[in-house]
Amino acid sequence: MKKTRLLSLILIAVLLTNLLGIMPITVLAEDVPFPKQENGVYLIEDYEQLQMLAEIAYRDTSAKLTRSIHRSDATSDNVIVLNKLNDLALDLNGFTLSRSTNSTDTSLFRVDSGSSLSIYDSSDKENWGTCQFSNKIMQNLVSTVNNMGGDVTINGGNYLVTANTTCTPVLSSSGTTHIKNGFFDARGGGSLGVATYLVHWNEYSSAPIMTIDSGTFIGDDCVKISPYGNFTSAGCTYPVAFVLGGDYYCTSDDEYSSFAYCSNGWGAVYVAGGTIPQHSLNPGDVVLVEGAEYEEITKANPYGGDTKFHKVSTPPVLYDLVTRPYTRDLVLERACRQWLEYYTNPYRNFSAVVKQNPDLFELLEQPRSIVVDKNYTDDVELFIYPNALQKTTWWQSTDQTSWTKLGQFDGKTSITIPRPEEACTMYYRFETGNNDTSCEDALMVHYAAKQKTTVLDTIEFHINAPEDGQRPSEQIYIDPTTLGGYSASTFHWVDKTAGGLVNTFVAGHEYEVQVVLKAEEDFAFATNGSNSALKAFCNYNQATVNTVGGTTPDQTVRVTYNFGKCPAVISTANVELCPPVAGAQRDLHPKVGNQNFTVNNVDWYDQTIGRFMEQGELFQNGHHYTVQVWLEIDDGFEFNNDDVVPQVKGTINGNPAPVTKAYEQALDEMVVLNYDFGICDSVIDSVNIVEVSTPVAGENPISYAETQSDDYYVHSIYWSGPDGTLYDSDQFVEGVTYEAAIQLLPKKYGSQPLFTFAANTRAYVNNLPADRVVRSGNSLIVYASYTCESTFAIGDVNLDGKIAANDALEVLKSVVGKVILTTGQQTAADTDGNGKVEAKDALNILKKVVGKLDKFPVEA
Repeated sequence: MKKTRLLSLILIAVLLTNLLGIMPITVLAEDVPFPKQENGVYLIEDYEQLQMLAEIAYRDTSAKLTRSIHRSDATSDNVIVLNKLNDLALDLNGFTLSRSTNSTDTSLFRVDSGSSLSIYDSSDKENWGTCQFSNKIMQNLVSTVNNMGGDVTINGGNYLVTANTTCTPVLSSSGTTHIKNGFFDARGGGSLGVATYLVHWNEYSSAPIMTIDSGTFIGDDCVKISPYGNFTSAGCTYPVAFVLGGDYYCTSDDEYSSFAYCSNGWGAVYVAGGTIPQHSLNPGDVVLVEGAEYEEITKANPYGGDTKFHKVSTPPVLYDLVTRPYTRDLVLERACRQWLEYYTNPYRNFSAVVKQNPDLFELLEQPRSIVVDKNYTDDVELFIYPNALQKTTWWQSTDQTSWTKLGQFDGKTSITIPRPEEACTMYYRFETGNNDTSCEDALMVHYAAKQKTTVLDTIEFHINAPEDGQRPSEQIYIDPTTLGGYSASTFHWVDKTAGGLVNTFVAGHEYEVQVVLKAEEDFAFATNGSNSALKAFCNYNQATVNTVGGTTPDQTVRVTYNFGKCPAVISTANVELCPPVAGAQRDLHPKVGNQNFTVNNVDWYDQTIGRFMEQGELFQNGHHYTVQVWLEIDDGFEFNNDDVVPQVKGTINGNPAPVTKAYEQALDEMVVLNYDFGICDSVIDSVNIVEVSTPVAGENPISYAETQSDDYYVHSIYWSGPDGTLYDSDQFVEGVTYEAAIQLLPKKYGSQPLFTFAANTRAYVNNLPADRVVRSGNSLIVYASYTCESTFAIGDVNLDGKIAANDALEVLKSVVGKVILTTGQQTAADTDGNGKVEAKDALNILKKVVGKLDKFPVEA
């Protein structure tokens, strides 16, 4: 059970009290702990605990006794009170809750307007617990449970009262009281004991209503109704008790002891079942509900008094299998109708009674009706309860004025009415009786038009096709030319290329969609036995239809459609091909890489002679050439277009190439890239090689150089001297002349050279004329000679032209293996001429830097 906000505040206050050591709050009685909970039910061990819980009970608060509680006092204002909005359900749990007082309190429980109390006993009837109240000094009306405008339900338990004045186990001055079962004994009041008491305080629209389903009732009067002071006033309403069952016993057999007594005819008791004493004061106020019958029986009254009783049978009522009503409510409805028809006194205010008892409003609708919707296709069955009747006549009407006898159902207590195809309203009534008693009941039936199913043998719907980078659609579009009548339940997109379900479409992947379709109300899919006979079209193409496990093919099918490969819109096309080179053949196999299209054709056009180049024809220097490259899209892709011209940006060798429509080809399938190469000028007649490292004594040959044009490049450099070719490990020697052979190659496209060297090509090395030039095939070899000179000084280890502390640092790094010195650097670092680089060489360099040394030892 949820804790209410008020309860939470109380518990918080208790915790603060314990933590802060302040005085206890006054909400809780001293030394009485708040009841514990178990599975949402409060466990009651003390009278005060029940009092506290009743004060804060809100919205379905439940409690139960865990032991018998007996309280004896002379203190007033100790009633267990439920104020407005309090709601408590109490389980007696086989224990006794009793109070004996000499105070001014007149009841054990008091239920105020707007609150509710439910008392029940989860034990067996033989072990029921007890609620008992005793006050022998009060002269006012004393009760165990006093309902003063709330909602009280009693279902099981014993209810006792003791007083020297008029007393009753159950008193109701307003509101509703519903007794489902229990034992109610008023003998503790002697001749003033009343088993159930309805009293009215003459307040506008606050008359009490009591219903009794079952139980045992003992008192001088079993049911008593009386206005306070025996006076009524304009605007007040009449109390009423509806007796639907139970056993009633009087404690004496004098003329003042009775089953029911309605003071001055004010109020009424309607009986529709139970065993009641024959004798009642003001017999006219005890009304036998129409259709209810009784038989006189004589049996011993274990409590003395009357021995003659009326055993009342339940009146017959009409019910149906469409709404399956609770027959007890139908009996109560019959009693309520009769009560309303009987009381025409202007003081009666039925609207106020309905306001207090909203459930009565539904029961008293005129007339009682049921609705048979279009999905209910079975015949309607009507029944009479109870069905032990001697004669029965059934009637039917369309307007309640002209009735037709249904003779085929004479004497039957149930009928079956064929379900009409179209919408209509019908009224059914039965008349029945036993001996001289007759009764009738009626029912209005609203029929909706019977469901008519439209069978769909062909359906057409559309789904957004896969697009690269898009998420799958989970919505179908039904062709407006069809009837519709179905909708999509679930979607599954399957990537047939990569496997698994789809999160985002990828161009080039094959996709399949599986849609579970459900027929809507009044529609069904065509079937062939247990198989589907439905034809389905997705995006105007036929799809596959399968059944779905656990469903019927007329209501649910799975439609599968394969979209093939996901197309991607190609907006750029980049092509590389060998430019025209004098003396070379055409490049007919351009490179496109992984761009989702291929080269369909290449057309070279010689503008100089005005025709397309032919097979085997070579490019000529000085001719003007253009090219057209035809590109064909791969499956699953398409070229971007606006239905008129291509919208593709093209490049050839990184340069913009206009894109045009391919002749007699679809715009999205093929385009043409156009490029003008201009005049073929591919002969190189002058070269310049720079940054060639000249020989340095003690250094190794360096095979690196740069060119001043991108049309050619340095392929290799070989150095040679008097003793032949130098290797990378050889060192230049001072005073020796060396020759560099520099090989140049023309720039290539793939393996195809883009240029050729002229036979008389001029060559320069470091901006100076080369010694000689030799052309060998596609390459050009340039020669240059240099005499090696000494270019370093002792102590200048880093070869920067200065002797400084950094040079000593380079020596130390060499000693510890941090750097490796070249041969020339080793010569510069050997300051003492012993052929080794040592730490003392670094010291000599530092001495020279600070002026401590004029010459190095090797120079002395």
